[in-house]
Amino acid sequence: MRPIRRPTTLFGVLILVMMLFATPITLYQKIPLARSAVAQLYVQAADDWKAETKKLSRVPSDYYYNGVLVPWQEAIAVDAVVRDQNFKSVDYQAAKNAIKRFTYLYEWTQTECHWHDEDDPPWEHCIEVDYWRYRLKTMEQVMNELGFSADQKNWAREMESRANLLLEKGIRCKYDMNAEEWECTG
Repeated sequence: MRPIRRPTTLFGVLILVMMLFATPITLYQKIPLARSAVAQLYVQAADDWKAETKKLSRVPSDYYYNGVLVPWQEAIAVDAVVRDQNFKSVDYQAAKNAIKRFTYLYEWTQTECHWHDEDDPPWEHCIEVDYWRYRLKTMEQVMNELGFSADQKNWAREMESRANLLLEKGIRCKYDMNAEEWECTG
């Protein structure tokens, strides 16, 4: 009598083959395919652009402004869609350009008046002063400006939620509010 072959062996092999093909596709759709060193470029570019936006802005002396901190995770996720996951040509300047996409220059005019008490009679002198500072755009605004389809937007959001996985195992970056910069440890 012949032994009856169980379909579980064949089924197990079939599942294994399917997983071998499905895993790269799933990763491609869920995580930006950038090396850890490339992710670090985005972190550094975000930190540098924050310092630059502080220097390039002109705000009233009584106005606290410390620059714009762009979430690097959003920038790399949007860039992954723009580049169709091809990060081979990304250097520091390309990462910085991706970060800059998330900011815009806001300008306003304010009337400032100064009293001259030492004169008789005292008088007031008013002038119009132009000010400007950088502001943060939302990820949605950037994706709309780039003309993303609904599928591309969903893809970018999915990758943004997992962008921290790009950093090397043991290396974590967080924004230190006291030092006002990104701090990477590990």
